[in-house]
Amino acid sequence: MGRLLDPTGAGERPTSLGPVQVGAVVLQRGRARVDHGALHGRSEIEAGLQVRDGPPSGERAVLVWVAFRGGAFHGVGASVIFVDRDRKAVFRAPAQQANQMAAAARGDVGVAGLTDSELATLRAFLQSCEPVLWDSAPPTFKAALTRKRG
Repeated sequence: MGRLLDPTGAGERPTSLGPVQVGAVVLQRGRARVDHGALHGRSEIEAGLQVRDGPPSGERAVLVWVAFRGGAFHGVGASVIFVDRDRKAVFRAPAQQANQMAAAARGDVGVAGLTDSELATLRAFLQSCEPVLWDSAPPTFKAALTRKRG
């Protein structure tokens, strides 16, 4: 499992936006993993695929931008994408992704598009890969990632 602050030791690093750093996590098939390529529109799951508009098809995945500042998680933004390997296409909204990354850097927590299962996967991943950042996160951050739908 990669870490957001020291992901792989292979030279990958989160992007710094002044005093805020942003890392990327991909949620797919009930698993979460660090993928800083997503910060630049080059996630591993999108490799070799063309960005397409239109009705999405394929497998659902979520790109999540996690911001941290001063030793604590600060914000999170998520964007759903669909990967269609048969059509060699990825259906995503680049403008929405940029807006979600900026919102996370500002300290917003945007997880409305995540299913309860995806939210639980993200929460467990953040708690296990960066426990100090999780423990230091504001209560509003933690509450947003533990919400339950009624």
